[in-house]
Amino acid sequence: SALDAGPDLGNRMVIEDTAMQPSLLPEWFLTPDGSEPEFDPRVSIEKMLASGAKVAWTDPLAEDFSLLPWCSGPLYEELQARRVPLLLDYEKTKSDDLEVILSSFPGLRLVLLKVPRLGRNRHVYPLLSRHPNLMLCLSHAYSVHRGIEDVGGRFGPPRWVFGSGYPEAEGGAAIAGLMFADLSSDAR
Repeated sequence: SALDAGPDLGNRMVIEDTAMQPSLLPEWFLTPDGSEPEFDPRVSIEKMLASGAKVAWTDPLAEDFSLLPWCSGPLYEELQARRVPLLLDYEKTKSDDLEVILSSFPGLRLVLLKVPRLGRNRHVYPLLSRHPNLMLCLSHAYSVHRGIEDVGGRFGPPRWVFGSGYPEAEGGAAIAGLMFADLSSDAR
């Protein structure tokens, strides 16, 4: 709904739909200019946190804006100050943009979604090496042979977040990838 009808409606629906589901973590869609009537990202994040949502996501292609700091910097500043994770789709994000963002806002907690099955990712691994607050969502899309072990071994389990890929995929592939990965119980 956030993509089809706008962030404000989508965010209201998320809060309504998750209100009676304590096992679900509501996520708000944010834009760099915030939402009506203030158009201030600080106010939008205050409203988000007051609603119970603790994670944000955005889509620069859907809302036609730049992820670079000249456009989205005030949003990153607020997210960084409040330690709110930001979810970004790998397919809609340029590696060079991530380097600029994470270098400019080193405290920003950024989670890349839908990291593809590229094996040793020549874009992502250098970014993980340089930016300790960058994390990967390892879901059904990340079905790399021994990939979870490699990411966990090189960067530590705190650098990845488990995701099922729902509603685009059922969770079986993601769960199998995690359960059959050669990891300690603590790491898993």
